[in-house]
Amino acid sequence: MKKYETVIAEEKNHVGILTFNRPEKMNVFNLTLGEDTFDALIEMEENKEIRVVIIKGAGKHFSGGIDVKEIFEGSPTEREYLLDKT
Repeated sequence: MKKYETVIAEEKNHVGILTFNRPEKMNVFNLTLGEDTFDALIEMEENKEIRVVIIKGAGKHFSGGIDVKEIFEGSPTEREYLLDKT
């Protein structure tokens, strides 16, 4: 599977495993995590060996939600993109 900046995508025994990998930020969603998640899920969907996908978070938290700081600092297009992903 492809390497991503903010997620780990794996396939084991017909199971796709997608791990949010921003534990230092409680796996909070930002633009990069959203894009990486989308791309990894598309890759898994196209893999005929994968029958089910498990999504989990690295560290103690699954996800702390959305990166509010990035929403308010981003452009209107970025804000709309982030809000549409939640």
